[in-house]
Amino acid sequence: MVILGLDPGFSSLGWSLLDLSKGRPRLLGAGVIRTKPDRTMKRCDDNARRIADITKQLSTLNQLYEPIVIVAEAQSWTSFVKADRSLAMAWGCLSALGEIWAVPILQFRPQDIKKKICNDASASKQTLENTLINLVDDVQVHLDKITKTQRNHAADALGAAMAALDHDLVRMMINVRDKQRRRA
Repeated sequence: MVILGLDPGFSSLGWSLLDLSKGRPRLLGAGVIRTKPDRTMKRCDDNARRIADITKQLSTLNQLYEPIVIVAEAQSWTSFVKADRSLAMAWGCLSALGEIWAVPILQFRPQDIKKKICNDASASKQTLENTLINLVDDVQVHLDKITKTQRNHAADALGAAMAALDHDLVRMMINVRDKQRRRA
């Protein structure tokens, strides 16, 4: 039972793979999908190329781990049209992949994630990361592989995945797993 956690972005999309197959959650992997603009291309063609890059990398994760649910930081909009447009393209990609893979997508606001994980809606990114290290096996191992400037995207993705543990859909899936284990 794997949850794919995401911190959606167009230039930097954080991801995490939270394994729930044992009693204590374990991080199977984490990273950041980076896409950079190619100024030699028309913007519309370059955006399509970048979406294709995100799609390919997420599809590989889906094929390898077959997540039961995708959990992401909720969509939020700024007053910056260019940033909002880029985020909307990333969300369009994620929404389409959820439909194609027949995997439900849950969203949580960053403040709600911090409140669930740290008991503090205004917790710092470092506090969130430290708390996740204490709650989930192998977090430090995987985050240490990511550059310091990018690792908070992966930690945010893991925070989203962990926030889903008390969601009705995820609890139902865990209960089904536990019943199957008792029968075996």
